[in-house]
Amino acid sequence: MGVVMFHSKVKDFSSWKKTFDANETFRKGAGISNARVFRSAENGAEVVVLMDFHDLAKAKQFSKSTELKAKMTEAGVMGAPEIIFLDAAS
Repeated sequence: MGVVMFHSKVKDFSSWKKTFDANETFRKGAGISNARVFRSAENGAEVVVLMDFHDLAKAKQFSKSTELKAKMTEAGVMGAPEIIFLDAAS
């Protein structure tokens, strides 16, 4: 299992969070689970989301999907997010 990190800026956190929460089924369908949302202590419009995945190829496909891009635009994500795929360090 790994973790994918999305780092982005949003126009309005409350609006973004509502849309993010409404798309849990979309994420689960891509094998993404256990979403943890964080906000920058210095800039409330800066968001980091950590989510678990079991299949790296499927997680990468999800991160590049046009459907995800459309949902992020709808949610008010500004610009392209930074996306990092992480494995547990042994």
